[in-house]
Amino acid sequence: MDEALASLDELSTRRVKSLYLGTRLSFNSEELKEVKVYSISLPQSVNKIVVSNLRLQLCDLPSFVELKRLCLRWVDLGSWESWPSAGLTLTPSAFATPQLGTLESLTLLDVFLYSESFPLWTTWLTPTLLPLLRRLTLGLTGSGTKLGEEENLRLAVSRLAPQLTSFALVQGGSSLGVTDTFPWTAFTALQHLALYPQNSDPSALITFALHGIPRALSLLRIGDTRNLSDFDQLAVPWQKKVCKQLVAALEEDSPSLRKLERLVLESGTAEIGEKAKSQISKLRHTMLERGGCLEARVGWGGEKGQLSWERFLEPW
Repeated sequence: MDEALASLDELSTRRVKSLYLGTRLSFNSEELKEVKVYSISLPQSVNKIVVSNLRLQLCDLPSFVELKRLCLRWVDLGSWESWPSAGLTLTPSAFATPQLGTLESLTLLDVFLYSESFPLWTTWLTPTLLPLLRRLTLGLTGSGTKLGEEENLRLAVSRLAPQLTSFALVQGGSSLGVTDTFPWTAFTALQHLALYPQNSDPSALITFALHGIPRALSLLRIGDTRNLSDFDQLAVPWQKKVCKQLVAALEEDSPSLRKLERLVLESGTAEIGEKAKSQISKLRHTMLERGGCLEARVGWGGEKGQLSWERFLEPW
């Protein structure tokens, strides 16, 4: 990694704004490679880093202190077995989390946290350590991970929520966002919301979010998280449920939608059922009457028919 960065001449280094560390493919957590990010000399011009399919340690976080945008995807944070190989001693000072004072946007997708060697979510995700954070993406792209079922994660989100203007939640197969303890009412400054509900029941997440958020949104994006292999069989029912629910929410004049300027619907297939077409037509007409617009987007890229997770990075 250092050799690749060293090959950049002084002029090109000054122009580097973002870096990608790791691979785009998904593996089991046991196969993740450990990279000592703290030993890498990053160009000073870099303000965004995407880390995918790697194992990180707490000592790597100071490498990100000057960033504005950070994405951690399919990453192990501090697995116990990898501490000795990093040459670290488990002392109280080793758990001191650096203040990421310049970070404005954070994405956590399929992240595995080992609390025995990494701070709890409530220690790491705090307004004190992330004073400028305004955009947060949180979620799963699969169904096996349990992210979101931890109480300390929900508490951490509740502390960050009042300062966020943009929030995206990728539900996958989890219950993330659909429990009474999820802090939807704490998003008092939210303007942009992106929701990617679970496969079987997309309506639950939409209901919890729109009924809980106390502020009127300007942008709402609803997208499907299904992979292409099973989408053809389930796409039309999904579209019908989502569109019907949004039509009802707009007709009821839900407080969170009263100032909505843009409504974006994402689908993985161009096939649209007749009932869904009718609901989309209603949505478009209603948004135009309100002085807003409806955008219907179709298709996404991915490896072997799988959903491309990169569209979740900053979906606003």
